[in-house]
Amino acid sequence: MAGPLHEAAGKVFGTRLDIKIGSMGLVGDFGRMDSTRYRGRSSAKEADLSWKPCKIRQNPRDWPTLIVETGVSQSHGCLVNKAAWWLMNSKGEIKDVLLIEANKAKKRIHMELWQTGSPQTRHDLRDRAPRPDLHLPKLENEFDIIGHSAPGASLTIPFKHLFLRDPVQDDQSESTSTSSDLPSSSISPPLSGDSSGDQSDGPSPSHSPSPAAESSSDPSDGSSASGSPAPSADLPSSPPSLPPPQPSLLATPLMGPLPPALPLPQLTSLPPPSPFSRVPPPPSLKAAMRPAMQEADIVFTQEELEEYAICVWQCA
Repeated sequence: MAGPLHEAAGKVFGTRLDIKIGSMGLVGDFGRMDSTRYRGRSSAKEADLSWKPCKIRQNPRDWPTLIVETGVSQSHGCLVNKAAWWLMNSKGEIKDVLLIEANKAKKRIHMELWQTGSPQTRHDLRDRAPRPDLHLPKLENEFDIIGHSAPGASLTIPFKHLFLRDPVQDDQSESTSTSSDLPSSSISPPLSGDSSGDQSDGPSPSHSPSPAAESSSDPSDGSSASGSPAPSADLPSSPPSLPPPQPSLLATPLMGPLPPALPLPQLTSLPPPSPFSRVPPPPSLKAAMRPAMQEADIVFTQEELEEYAICVWQCA
């Protein structure tokens, strides 16, 4: 049965990885399989933590892409053999195996990231001649966290290894429109005159109305400038007016005159805020309300690794 340090070393890291994936809006694309049992060539194994791109690998028998193995009382060689089993039995389907070795007496956390490499890799786990279907692992990164200090430590897990695709950059899909992108017909200068026909040297009709135009706009004139007949006298020029309301309908014996309006109080200062007034959201909620980050490699900085170690020692 796993102890508190074994569980904290793996689960605390898994929670932080889930937060980074969620910040990119990819919670539905990447699922935790954790201790699911997978069968290799001649044996089966369960990981401490595992993740799989659910939208791409929908078969329950599909291998995950990331494995985390934690060791407290196990030897370092035993953990390395676990990494070799996952990478070689999956035939390259598992891209990364993270080993976490915790020692409470020394307050030391040792991390190693193993990936699938070529048979000629210097950090190969076995010296025998490789077979064509054998995927030998290589040590990509290792570092120590002593107490709460991890000088120069960092951990990068490639995005493509996790999701089996390249990251999508928002700045490549979004483009800003400028005035040069607008069509030339969208902005046209006002016309100063008639563009079809002869142009005279005199003033434009749009600037000085002609007498014919003035006479056509006169409502008292019976005919328009174009010679159209005047409207018939039988047609009403305006809607009929309603008769004025009777005074007896405006005031009844049951309704007296309205009282005068009361003057509004003059406020010299605003009242103090109520304890139930709206308060700003806490910083944690603000972070959750932020827009999703761009898709990129998963990076744990030195500060984040030190915070991870602090949480592990507090839980264990």
